[in-house]
Amino acid sequence: MISIILDTNTINPGCKDFTKACFVDKVNPILDEIESNDLYEKVQVLLPQIVVDELYQRQCSEFVEQQDTILNFRFPHINIVKFDDDYKNYLKKIFDISIQEISNRDAKCMVIPYPKNDCLQSIICRAIEKKAPFEGKKGNSDKGFKDVLIWESLLEYKRDNQIDSIILYSGDERLCHKSLANEYKKLFNDDLHVVNRDSKCSCYADLYDKLRTLTGENIKLTFEERLKQRVLSLMRPINLNCYFEGQEIEVDYDDNYVSHICDSIDVGYTEIKKVYDIKNEGKIRFEIIVSGICYYEVCDDDIGSNTLTTEFSEYCRFTVEYRNSDNMFYMIEVIIFGGDVECVDDSEPLIEADYE
Repeated sequence: MISIILDTNTINPGCKDFTKACFVDKVNPILDEIESNDLYEKVQVLLPQIVVDELYQRQCSEFVEQQDTILNFRFPHINIVKFDDDYKNYLKKIFDISIQEISNRDAKCMVIPYPKNDCLQSIICRAIEKKAPFEGKKGNSDKGFKDVLIWESLLEYKRDNQIDSIILYSGDERLCHKSLANEYKKLFNDDLHVVNRDSKCSCYADLYDKLRTLTGENIKLTFEERLKQRVLSLMRPINLNCYFEGQEIEVDYDDNYVSHICDSIDVGYTEIKKVYDIKNEGKIRFEIIVSGICYYEVCDDDIGSNTLTTEFSEYCRFTVEYRNSDNMFYMIEVIIFGGDVECVDDSEPLIEADYE
């Protein structure tokens, strides 16, 4: 059996819907892939209890934060009263139900418990010796306790399931540190398959590549995931520059805000999600959030003309529509640097970039 152990940062959704356990929306696509490729007898997903508890606590904290924000607003004809104080108990029930639901799927998914008490000595020695996944840096030598619990849970699971191959899927550099893979090798004479999550990859392609290698199977992505990969291939500077060129932005220059003209960009990070699916019309819309590096020309009489660069993190959103009728993508809406929504002439399809 191939066991995928998920770290918190790979399935932390950033909660918007507080009526459900939001992390399940991140776990289900992985289980979908396992099932759609008939790998449910070969591959399973493991959630360390510390990961589940951290996701629960994060959602509770986000609820309180959003509640406090809303209570600070005043609306005409609407009286916002204090929210339910029992959200923690409510969410606990929702988490229990959701975990039970994903545990009942064809693709195996289960929570592995905290490591036993007898691992305490190992944790203490690891902290004293400043070994990964503890931070090990001066002033932060004990940082990383949560990662240590994930690691000890992984080791304990392996001791009880010696023939399993383990994939550790994480976006944490310390948990993916090569010294831990070496430690694992010495303990079990087996290879730990570490997949350091690519923050630019929103559809688990890096994880599926590892599964393809280990199973010898040609992993077939679902139709939606294949569309996401195609959309991401289009989100390149050569295809986006026409929307940025000529846009006025404000950049802090010598303590003064002056206008600049954007010439081009380099995409540094892209996040994508499906907005909706109109099945009877064969259309699927995707929302892409883009940030990166902007090349701009200074337009100021005192300093003359000069080309500079700056990273931009302002809200830049593209809405792209896939049309089944011609198997092409069309740009529908554009928001640059948090400005107004621009409805784009969608008569011309986007040019596909190196896609087969």
